[in-house]
Amino acid sequence: MFDLHKGGTLTPKAEASVIRNVAGRPQLSLSDIIAITELAPITDIMLLHHSGSSSSPLVHLRTNSAYLTSTDCGATHFTEQSMKAQVKARVPGHDAALEAMYFGEIVGGDLAGSVRADVEFLRASPFVKAELTLHGYVIDIVTGKLQTVVA
Repeated sequence: MFDLHKGGTLTPKAEASVIRNVAGRPQLSLSDIIAITELAPITDIMLLHHSGSSSSPLVHLRTNSAYLTSTDCGATHFTEQSMKAQVKARVPGHDAALEAMYFGEIVGGDLAGSVRADVEFLRASPFVKAELTLHGYVIDIVTGKLQTVVA
């Protein structure tokens, strides 16, 4: 998305850089956010969480196997503790390292609340440039409706 020129400067080739992760939480990508805003002429950050109003999952067929994809955010289906317990059962003996991890649970399925909390997290971080404009949205991936949470 960017060209690196002699002297270490970046010039945009596209209008947006996209950082994706499980749950869409900035805590999980803070070093990426810091790096890209240091290296590129970024003025705005848009946080986007997704929902789906479909009550039935979408079915995809792929080379001799079928799998289900839910249209709502997977981070609304686990808690930090349930995720850690599941991983502990599979990988015993690493409790301290696992306890330090954050998986991005969205408490009670409150997507708008999680967007507000994420914007506040970024605003409170001493590593995120104060002059950045932060926006937050929830998009329904079934209907395409975009809800503004933080303008």
